[in-house]
Amino acid sequence: MGDTVTIDSNFTVAKLIVRNSALLKFDTSRAYTVVSNGDIEVNANGKIVPTTPFTSGGSKFHSIQLYGDLTVDGQIQFYVNGSVKGTYRIFKVTMKTSALNPNSVIQGTGLIETEYLQIDKALSSQQVKIQTGIAINVTYIYLYSGTVDNTQNNISTYYATRFDNASVFLARPNYRYKNGYVVYFGTSNITTGVELSDTVELLQTQSSTKVVSLHKNVVVHDQLSLSDGRINTNQYTLTVLGTVTNTGLSDKGFVIGTLKKPLTVKDTSVMFEIGTPKGYASARFHFKNIKNSGMISASTWEKFHPNIHDTLTSLKRYWTFSSSGMTFDTCSVILRYTKDDFVNGVVEKSDEQTLYGGLYTNLSWKIAAIGARDTSGAGGTVEFTDLTSFAALTLIKTANALSVHSETQSPYTYSLSQNYPNPFNPATTINYQIPTVGIVTLKVYDILGKEIASLVNEQKEAGNYTVHYDASPLTSGIYFYTLRSGSFSATKKFLFIK
Repeated sequence: MGDTVTIDSNFTVAKLIVRNSALLKFDTSRAYTVVSNGDIEVNANGKIVPTTPFTSGGSKFHSIQLYGDLTVDGQIQFYVNGSVKGTYRIFKVTMKTSALNPNSVIQGTGLIETEYLQIDKALSSQQVKIQTGIAINVTYIYLYSGTVDNTQNNISTYYATRFDNASVFLARPNYRYKNGYVVYFGTSNITTGVELSDTVELLQTQSSTKVVSLHKNVVVHDQLSLSDGRINTNQYTLTVLGTVTNTGLSDKGFVIGTLKKPLTVKDTSVMFEIGTPKGYASARFHFKNIKNSGMISASTWEKFHPNIHDTLTSLKRYWTFSSSGMTFDTCSVILRYTKDDFVNGVVEKSDEQTLYGGLYTNLSWKIAAIGARDTSGAGGTVEFTDLTSFAALTLIKTANALSVHSETQSPYTYSLSQNYPNPFNPATTINYQIPTVGIVTLKVYDILGKEIASLVNEQKEAGNYTVHYDASPLTSGIYFYTLRSGSFSATKKFLFIK
């Protein structure tokens, strides 16, 4: 009672209890790790603290690892001189997985203040639940693998939340520094959930073969960093008010979907780092005499424009643009295409130098002027010049391709997309498309095949459709949803975590 114990070596215990007014101090002159194979309890008035306040410099990592539950009615307090940045002396609390306790809780009525809270479960489905009453203030949250249930809204973070390996965060932390940083690393596809707020200061992803998928509109105020990663906006829009870094060629990152950026009267150009799952297909605008500031949105599509008449003489690629608020005299746009865009009767090697530009606006086509070309290597760039407006641009082999699409030629096919977010709580979104008019049903079933909900049961025209499903009445578990139309049937699985 009231004793002080100084940690000056690494050690492992079956269970760690800090009772009453006891102090457990880490010797900050060296780096040490305490491992608890069971629970850790810090009772009322008990504390885990450094021997002296951390100072900047050095490379010492102090760590508590536990394979059970963490109960803090006292304090775990390891900030650096009261600051939250500028140090290499790291203290972290890591929640691990044991065979007997795959799930765990952080609970109590006390305070946890540390630089890192790391979740390192064996599986992404294993959970750490944050109970009501505990206050957790951290600099970084690092989810290596596992699910954090923060629905009691106990966690505050100054800077960043980092995600690896499809980890899940239920109820995002309170970002205490502006809008916070959200970083997606790892080797798994991730569908964002509530961990990503509507506005963030920095959004970063890094994986050349994996994709972060948005489930809502997101605004990035400072920096979008895509060193190797790709962000799929789905039917939503990613708005970047600051800068985009580390994107482009050589498998670097880009945005799949719709990217939106501001333009002021002082700007002369703007770059859109966009593409599709098969590759980078950017667009760069150069403006003459911008009269009013505004916003521009850009998307690129790895398919034929729905109003192309002759797909045998067209690139399987088009770009769409829209603007709001801004006006200008003229502009040019440089578009990047890939070798995979050449299909059917259009051959890159023989036709690349002679392609026409097609501009679709106000429900009609016209030939657009083409300036400089770069046709070196697989794919290349082409510049459309003297544009006074823009809606959609594509490249064609003959002008005959530019006519209104026949009503008998549907641009759609049957498809059922994976829901997002997945796992979800409590709502999720399902997209599907059908090529012809017909009766459509979309139903949800439990794991035993019992029908749980009928989301669609009516005649639909050909087109793309979005369904929002609120699963609040359900219990946590695996469910299935099935789309049927005509002879087409498709089923996908989703996970509801309550």
